Amino acid sequence: GVPARRDPHERVPRRRGGGGAGRVPEQGVQGPGAGRPPDHHPGGARRLHRLRRLRGRLPGQEQDRGPAHSYKQHIYVADLQNYYWDLEGITPKTWFRPSDVPFDEEGAFVLKGMTNSKKFLWNTHMFAENRSKVMDVYCRLQEDGLIGNQDIYIRKYVPLVNYSISIRDLPISKEFRFFVAYGKVLSGGFYWSNFVEDIKESGSVPSINEVPKEFLENVIERIGKNINFYAIDVAETIEGKWIVVELNDGAMSGVSENDPDELYRNLARVINEDG
Repeated sequence: GVPARRDPHERVPRRRGGGGAGRVPEQGVQGPGAGRPPDHHPGGARRLHRLRRLRGRLPGQEQDRGPAHSYKQHIYVADLQNYYWDLEGITPKTWFRPSDVPFDEEGAFVLKGMTNSKKFLWNTHMFAENRSKVMDVYCRLQEDGLIGNQDIYIRKYVPLVNYSISIRDLPISKEFRFFVAYGKVLSGGFYWSNFVEDIKESGSVPSINEVPKEFLENVIERIGKNINFYAIDVAETIEGKWIVVELNDGAMSGVSENDPDELYRNLARVINEDG
């Protein structure tokens, strides 16, 4: 059966090898491209400067924990198993152990660590074309220096609207990243930063206006006050539905195609109003 939901407020012991909640790796995929760290993104230096300014503007003890949320709230998004149940039905079906996946489950799967994935090794370390290939991918991830220290989860593969196929058969999908603080959307942008110019040259211009406002409101309502500052990655399926790909800690997420000025200007405003 499916394991009980982990209490995000429960202190989780550090896993041997340096992984787990005691030392949660940086959010997002590893490698170049989507979710670039701030010092590799246009305007990244401004982003770091604005964050430091925000910390300095907060009164009293708030400066000690940063501008957005606590470590307990961070744990909520650091592990897919914590927030999956809040988003069940609007995010791909997920199993938390290989043995939980029914042997007669048809279709393809994607595998990822509790926090990180190996998207840029898509066809060997993330995508399993059927149930019999799940353990092959699982074993490769166990040998990985980053993912091997994390719990590894199996998700149902949901075909998305794609713009192109990159190296290792990685699908470049219609996916967007939105930053949210205290229940308010701060900014949004196309997820795949390294591919945006090629997509535009092909005649497509991804727009955050394509994402239904009602869908985002539903996601934000489900998350509630479990975390104050976070990133939502959403994508459109080939059936025309919108799903949540994953959540990430807003303080640890690359900006993708979000405008750093807009993002941190709005974050400052929301913190002053509601923080």
